[in-house]
Amino acid sequence: MARRSLPRASLAGLLALTLAGAAPARANPTPPPPDAELGPVAIRLGLNAFAAGWAMDGLWAGLAPLYGASAGYRDRQRWADLYIRPGVTAEAATPIGTLRAGLSASWGGTLGTDLYSYTDQSRPMLEDAWVALETAAPGSGVPRLELRSGRFSECFDGGFLLCQATVNGSERGLIMESPRSVWRLGALARAEASGFSVTGAYLEANPLASFDTRDAFATLGVGYAASGFDIGGGYIRALRSSYDYPGAGAPFVLVDDGRDGLDAWLLRAAWRGQVGGRTEGWVRAIGAIQRGGRADLAAWGGYAEAGLGFGALPFVPRVSLGHARFSGDDPATRRLERFDPLYYGGNGGLDGFFFGVIGPNLFLNTNLRIWRANLDLALSQRDLLKLQALRFEADELNSPLQFGQGVRFGSSDGATRFQRGVTSRALGQEILASYTRVLTASLALTATVSMFLPGSGLDELAGGASRTWYAAGLQLTYRR
Repeated sequence: MARRSLPRASLAGLLALTLAGAAPARANPTPPPPDAELGPVAIRLGLNAFAAGWAMDGLWAGLAPLYGASAGYRDRQRWADLYIRPGVTAEAATPIGTLRAGLSASWGGTLGTDLYSYTDQSRPMLEDAWVALETAAPGSGVPRLELRSGRFSECFDGGFLLCQATVNGSERGLIMESPRSVWRLGALARAEASGFSVTGAYLEANPLASFDTRDAFATLGVGYAASGFDIGGGYIRALRSSYDYPGAGAPFVLVDDGRDGLDAWLLRAAWRGQVGGRTEGWVRAIGAIQRGGRADLAAWGGYAEAGLGFGALPFVPRVSLGHARFSGDDPATRRLERFDPLYYGGNGGLDGFFFGVIGPNLFLNTNLRIWRANLDLALSQRDLLKLQALRFEADELNSPLQFGQGVRFGSSDGATRFQRGVTSRALGQEILASYTRVLTASLALTATVSMFLPGSGLDELAGGASRTWYAAGLQLTYRR
């Protein structure tokens, strides 16, 4: 293992109370009343904040002494996270549409030592700083055009590849909640009419100063939504990147600037509707293929899910089953097949493309197969409970799971040679529960407990000394 910082799901994502700072750049069809008016300009203030505490035991499932000793990883940590983000938006009607602007800044940090052994790390940050022109409000039912530029948050295709643009953790702290997500610089144009939409954007990621890969992307997407159906597709081009890829088949080789020039094509489809009485059903699927780049990549990934919601039953249960698969590098070929998850995420909390609470720290969405089962219960109008079980498997054996760590000597066919990845597909299972109590319209308290049980693949990496990883977190979230 090596120190790294990854985008993560928010602990309070179950409520869609993940922290977004000032009002998002896409207006709500029924925005709240303004806090102030200066002539024709309506001004709205926003404040997002949270305080969280974490306790973890069995960190890294027994791998830390072997692959993380140089980074000072420990198997037990306790720490607290604090975050505050005030913001303001302003809008005014003009003859050609509504002119809007948003500005927010944040301070956040970690008190104590987190799971990556970073101690007392905190940073202030400029978050939103954007201007936009909208000819009509989203969901108004009339043709509309939106133009936006600056620093803003935006997910594309549900966050499968482009969403969590700001990297959290390391010197920025807050790795578990990852509240920061803005693109460092972007320009977006979106046109909508009669259910059809076309969106184009230029986007620059907001990486860590200690690991700035200068990533910039262009994306173009089309979609159609009507009568519960939502279908679409998109194209992404990595215009610039110094992000390195693990080399195909070679244990110590990196492809310099491997992401540079990458092309990705996506298709997605979803349906949601009634399947009888007060029973709701939904299905969703998304897939992507990736080609090119300096590493001559040929990779693919996808996710599919089906679910039912029983509105007539006590506690209004909602159940779903999903499966994700992200290609790994085939060690028998000279071409690189390792899927690049880019800046994945999604605003679905524990239902998005971060899989679990512990799992995203052990695995990237690459060389991975995941099964995810959900049960959501509304214990009352103020009490929500989510139960989730996940199973993780390697897609390719003897192939990197993250960044190419874990290279070691091993025996194969009677010969001793370097090995990467695992020789057994089973990586582990995670079981978690997340309970949220809605205290007020702006305040919620969420408690999460999770347990990761290593599989035979990770147990082999740990030399037979793998351990169960336990995590518990408590988060108080305020959003205005």
